[in-house]
Amino acid sequence: MSDAHDEREDRTSGSGGPRGTARSLGRAWRALDRALGGERLPTPFEQRVARHPVANGFGVALAVGLLLSVFEAGLSALAPALAAGLIYGSTAAAERRRQGRLKRTGLWDGA
Repeated sequence: MSDAHDEREDRTSGSGGPRGTARSLGRAWRALDRALGGERLPTPFEQRVARHPVANGFGVALAVGLLLSVFEAGLSALAPALAAGLIYGSTAAAERRRQGRLKRTGLWDGA
């Protein structure tokens, strides 16, 4: 009986389960973000891009698609164009979240 009790203590002590793991991953991510300059104020270009991340991603995909269609025929230009737009749009969305966090924490007034 004491063995089962010891096993239960081992399982419950430590990380705190899924919530504790998520919390520590969040803390580690924020520490890495701070180390890489995540608390610096956004430039005017970053502010413009973060206002409309989907439209900016679509614009990049369109521009890359048109550029590649000059060199490649057919739909072979579609995949790289969509990948470029998705990456750019995702980066813009992440920048939007970063700016929101800067406003929430009071490090930036949004102007």
